[in-house]
Amino acid sequence: MSQSPTEFFIRNFEHGDMPLLGELYQSVTAKDNAMFWWVGDEDNWSNVYCAFEDGKMVAKGQVSIINVVPPGRSKENNHSIYINLKTIYEREQDTTLLDKVYQYLLTRAKQLKVTLPQEYGTILCVGNDSKETANNHFFYPKRISPSE
Repeated sequence: MSQSPTEFFIRNFEHGDMPLLGELYQSVTAKDNAMFWWVGDEDNWSNVYCAFEDGKMVAKGQVSIINVVPPGRSKENNHSIYINLKTIYEREQDTTLLDKVYQYLLTRAKQLKVTLPQEYGTILCVGNDSKETANNHFFYPKRISPSE
């Protein structure tokens, strides 16, 4: 288990973070097949959490409702909420950093879940490419019940 070398803090994305986001994007996409979600418009930034350390963005996580089941469908259908979490290349196995950002994302996913029609279940998914082995490995033990 890797540990963070210094203290970092986590908060929602802000407009002034764009240059730092660009640097994170370059680090993440330098590897093949990495799926990096763009932050979207400002009204989506409440779903985007960034970790900062020594003036640098070292991680970005995002949560999004991807599928809402329309009324009248079979009760076997589920809404889908997706999470995407990336770090700079050097920190992709820093479980302390990943876990702390993940907790913000999970809390936000639960907040979004209560806005969905309650007659259907909700599943939490990870928005990654299957070849992102280090990142996917982090999520394997995170399986949670849709009822949580």
